[in-house]
Formats: sequence, structure tokens, C-alpha cells
Amino acid sequence: MKKVILGIVIFLIFAGSGIAGYFYFFKKKIPVEQVLREDTMDYIHMENPLIGQQAPDFFLESVKNGKVSLAKLRDGQGAIVFFWATWCPHCRRQLGELNTQAAEIEKKGIKIILIDIGENARQVSSYLEKQGINLDAVLDENSSLSDSYGIVGVPTFYLIDKKGVVKAVEHALPENYAKILSGG
Repeated sequence: MKKVILGIVIFLIFAGSGIAGYFYFFKKKIPVEQVLREDTMDYIHMENPLIGQQAPDFFLESVKNGKVSLAKLRDGQGAIVFFWATWCPHCRRQLGELNTQAAEIEKKGIKIILIDIGENARQVSSYLEKQGINLDAVLDENSSLSDSYGIVGVPTFYLIDKKGVVKAVEHALPENYAKILSGG
């Protein structure tokens, strides 16, 4: 009897996943090239209700600077807000690239804001130090900020312009991030 019930539960899980996938990808008519980039198969396009809206502000602890807010961190400039976690291999790669490009990005008048999801200051600080990452990280320990931003997976980049409006939400940093943030 237990095997029959287990079989039914497993069947329902797979059936439900298949039906959900069908409605998400086929009924919404999202072109495959908009969902997946062929060379890396990373997700690059993401619909998000915050696009075109004011980015939600926050007051959270950071690893280096105590309690911070989005408004204070942006300081009237455009920003790349990067949601990530130390356990995520794609996040690690993207974070390394951000760290390497930080000076170039900041020369363009764009702030880099790292938001770690679900981890404490000790874990994040240790990771940043071991990896030679010179950027500060905001701590979203209970995932309340990621919930308000509608994060469905990491890594996720929010591109926020000088006025604090979300211009794009991506799972990889677009090459044309400066153009997106300048409104062009």
C-alpha cells in the first residue's frame, strides 16, 4: 500500500511540474532565445513586475559598513544590484567578474551593490576575504529583501538608474549595462 501511495505522489509531482512548465513556456509564448543563451545556457531574460518601477529601498546590515540603505549606497547614481550567495557556483563566477571590473564600472558613475541572501556576516566576510573581493556586501539573512524584489534564483542582477527606477532584471550582467542604465 505504501508503494502505491508513494508512486501516486511521485507521479503527481512530475505531472504537476510538466503542466506548470507547459503553461509557463508555451502559453506565454516566450521565445526560447529570450529565455536561454545558447553559448552558456544561462538564463538571461527575466520578466519582473519591478521593471519600470521605483526599486524598493531597504535598511540592512552590511559586512563592512553597518546598517545601510539602497538610497545611501546608490548616492544618486545608477547601480548594479547583485543578489547572490556564497554556495552558488554561478554567483561566484559573476562576483569574480564584478570584482575585476569594479574600477571600470565605477568610472562610469555606476555603483555595485552586493546583496547576499540567507547567510550571516561571518560566512560572507570569510568568503569575500578568501576570494580577495574588495566590495562590501549587504546581508539579507532572512531573505525579506529578496522576497520584496521577487528573486526566484541567484545570481540575479537588478539594473537601477539614477532616479532609482529598475531598468532591467537579468541572471547575467548584460554587456550593455551602461547603455541600459543611461536610458539608451
